Amino acid sequence: MTKSLRFKPTPDGLIVRMQGDPPVPVREWTSLADGSAGVGALIRLRDDGGAVEKDDDCSLSVSWPSVAGLTPGELRYIGLPDASPFAIEVVANNAIHDADFQIGYGFLRNGRRVLGARREGVWLYAGGDEFVLLDPVYSIADAIDRFNREDEADLESRMLRWGRIAEMLPADAVVGDDNLRSLRIVVVSSFELDPFVNKSGEPDFDPVVGRRATRVSEAGDEDHCFDREALPAARQRTFARRFRALSGVKHRYAVEGGYYVVLAPEVQQALAVVRRAQSGTPDERRDFLRNASGYLRGAFDSDEFELDSVFSDDGLSERVSGVGIWVDKTLPWIRQAAEPWLPPDESGLRIGSQMVPLTPDDLSGLLERIQAAVERGDPTVRTDSGADIPANSATISAVEELIRRHQSAQRPRASTEPDKAPVGRDDDDQFLIVIDNLETVRFTRERKRRRPGISTSKPDLRTELLPHQQEGLAWLETRWEAGSWGALLADDMGLGKTLEALAFLSCLKTHSENEGMPQQPALVVAPTGLLKNWKDEHAKHLAGEGLGRAIEAHGGELRRLRKKHAANRGDELAFGQPLLDIDLLKDAHWVLTTYETLRDYQHSFGRVHWRAGVFDEAQKIKNPNARLTDAALAMNVDFALLMTGTPVENRPADIWSLLDRAEPGMFGTLTDFSGRYERRDAEGHAILEELHRTLTKPAESTGPALMLRRLKEDHLATLPEKRVHRRVVEMPPLQAEAYAEIVLRGRQDGGVLQTLQKLRNTSLHPTVPGDRSVDQYIRESARLSETFAILEAVADQGEKVLIFVESLKMQDFLIGALRHRFRLREDVLVINGTVSGGRRKARVDMFQDRMGFDVMLLSPRAGGVGLTLTAANHVIHLSRWWNPAVEDQCTDRVFRIGQRRTVHVYLPLARHPRFGEYSFDLKLHSLMERKRAMNRRVLAPTTATERDVQDLYRSTMTEARLGEERDAP
Repeated sequence: MTKSLRFKPTPDGLIVRMQGDPPVPVREWTSLADGSAGVGALIRLRDDGGAVEKDDDCSLSVSWPSVAGLTPGELRYIGLPDASPFAIEVVANNAIHDADFQIGYGFLRNGRRVLGARREGVWLYAGGDEFVLLDPVYSIADAIDRFNREDEADLESRMLRWGRIAEMLPADAVVGDDNLRSLRIVVVSSFELDPFVNKSGEPDFDPVVGRRATRVSEAGDEDHCFDREALPAARQRTFARRFRALSGVKHRYAVEGGYYVVLAPEVQQALAVVRRAQSGTPDERRDFLRNASGYLRGAFDSDEFELDSVFSDDGLSERVSGVGIWVDKTLPWIRQAAEPWLPPDESGLRIGSQMVPLTPDDLSGLLERIQAAVERGDPTVRTDSGADIPANSATISAVEELIRRHQSAQRPRASTEPDKAPVGRDDDDQFLIVIDNLETVRFTRERKRRRPGISTSKPDLRTELLPHQQEGLAWLETRWEAGSWGALLADDMGLGKTLEALAFLSCLKTHSENEGMPQQPALVVAPTGLLKNWKDEHAKHLAGEGLGRAIEAHGGELRRLRKKHAANRGDELAFGQPLLDIDLLKDAHWVLTTYETLRDYQHSFGRVHWRAGVFDEAQKIKNPNARLTDAALAMNVDFALLMTGTPVENRPADIWSLLDRAEPGMFGTLTDFSGRYERRDAEGHAILEELHRTLTKPAESTGPALMLRRLKEDHLATLPEKRVHRRVVEMPPLQAEAYAEIVLRGRQDGGVLQTLQKLRNTSLHPTVPGDRSVDQYIRESARLSETFAILEAVADQGEKVLIFVESLKMQDFLIGALRHRFRLREDVLVINGTVSGGRRKARVDMFQDRMGFDVMLLSPRAGGVGLTLTAANHVIHLSRWWNPAVEDQCTDRVFRIGQRRTVHVYLPLARHPRFGEYSFDLKLHSLMERKRAMNRRVLAPTTATERDVQDLYRSTMTEARLGEERDAP
């Protein structure tokens, strides 16, 4: 037999019983009640403290505020009267300045007053019916009654209490009194600091007042945040001026336009500390800004108020531990040879910008001295070479790592060198200090529940996505919806990663708007030369307004973003505080910047909560000991999309920093990662295959695959054929003689690096351009001769060609030689490291638009990324880059989406008449082909290792001699 609930109103709340004889204990209600949803709501209130079991264990006492917090549905389930359908009207008898000021309230139905309405607790009696007043109407009515009962003699108290009532008024409330309508009281319950550089070029700050607000997160949870919109920006500035004009802190400030700022007592107490700090010296103000929370906490009465609810330091990522001086990580390093294709020739430690060479014999004794110094508390240890190095656990770990590598008969591999500090950078510069995972996993993030439905939010595109791009977009949406913090899009060059990223950002924007989420900008970080490409791709592929209002925050555009007094003063890292107008960044829909700007203005970018961050050419942050990397890690980004066609360049550990941004802590420490995946034994290849599977396969514990890596030929059926032409040409006499002389001297002197470098240069040309004729200089080089033969055929077809060559002297020669040989009417376009991003794009556009035969010269590094040159369908690699991944990137300038013709790739190779297959060009080609094949299967580095270089030397020197002997008569 089911039972029903009975209610009895009291002055303080509602007594609830379940009918029955004998009385039914509360613990049995859920099994006996008719309509368990209502009983469930009551039990929830009891468990949350909103209802209390009476002494008889058979009844609940529910407070009026708890009843007012129920939903209309819960009222029906429990059996209580319906929720009140009336709007509340608020009136006053006099002006708030009058001593007898009081507030009255009534109720309206369809704009007409409800006569005879009477309230008892949440019960409202009107027209013979009973209703329940739910919040916020109940709390407003109760607060007004208490306001009128208490005798508040001072104006500040009345304004504070009315201001708190006014904050609760719902949208349909009617303020039926001119005195109240003209009175805009903002009760300040929280504040934050707005740092800036004042007119004297000194660090300074003003408080920005507001209140703690509750917003519903993407996951449907309630998040507490700081709401500065309670007081309009113009009134904020007035408040800041009046706050600074007085030595003390008032309870109330008139800020024009009928606005009054009333400080809650705890805010007034905290702002007194801020006001004293404002009056300090520049150094004192700087110190206060670096640790405002610490200063406030030390002067704050924590027994009475909770500082975290009063002072808002919102904006900075949870990974930022504070602001401080950059501390270089102590990591094993290897000094790189002058030519990037050559192997390292020294090992040791890099301490910041200082290189400390160490031989294997130095290491064991040094380790013992460092350990002893740590025990004594000495800060440094002096090496045998006279260099001082830190005596700490990081140095011990680095030296132990070097010992381990030497003991395994391997010299250390290419390491992470810190990026060079910008010119003029000071040792006292202030950076955002991030919590790293280099030796210990100190920072991880739990997965974040997000509102479902993004997959139904179609991107606002005018371009139809190709099947593989639709697959990539779906993968990004799945990772986002699964609560991941990031993703690594490592597709082959030319598959359209930029378009996929733009489509994803468009879906995010649409989804957030559909769900009513607060507007948050997206951040796009890319090398300077690619930012124009991002804007062009956005204009080309997105419909309507696309992602919305964009801000370019780099180069000359930064002047427009700097705060008024900071326009021509100061350096953000020197001041350790934002110099850009953060509100402008927050109001944008998407912001484009460079990695270097992100580093130099990290205090500004770091105080914006970004809905998503896209890091294009993400290998820029592969170095864990770089300021660029730490700046990227410091950004408060909800979802980080890292894009790169070369996730592993020099060593498997290159990818670790990218993973540490996408899913911090998931892959352990850098030390452990390097130890596991950078093996050179027989297991090394299998270990890299395991890493590849781990990154590209979904897992039950981590959700969708963290990395998406696809090759063009597997996913672009519309791409034309690519034909690679290996053109082996015998060296002419002058070149052959110069090459043989280098081999002879190399065998006598034994200088591996110098010999290989000379062979490499001579295989291109034995001399530098001089006073010889263009035709004669071309005939003296096998590669040049074949290159011009190829160009003759391309010219006959009226097509275009790219020539990749790194030597600037050779580029200079070709500029004149090409115009002379082919009688070109226009200048030969060149893209190398001296060409700025804007001029690069202009030259690309010019090349794409020109008609007929044309040639562009490019350096592999400068012209190998971020360019679309599909007007050409011929590529000549006149000089071979040491890294096949870089060479493939160069080819991908033409072999990409938009190419309609067969692509021809030419590899002119110089063959020595006597050494034959052991010639440098042919052996380097074999090495690159092996590297290329392995990289396409697993995440294997494509750079030349020490063993590769030794093999290359042996095959071009020792094995070449064997070949000579075998071929001798």
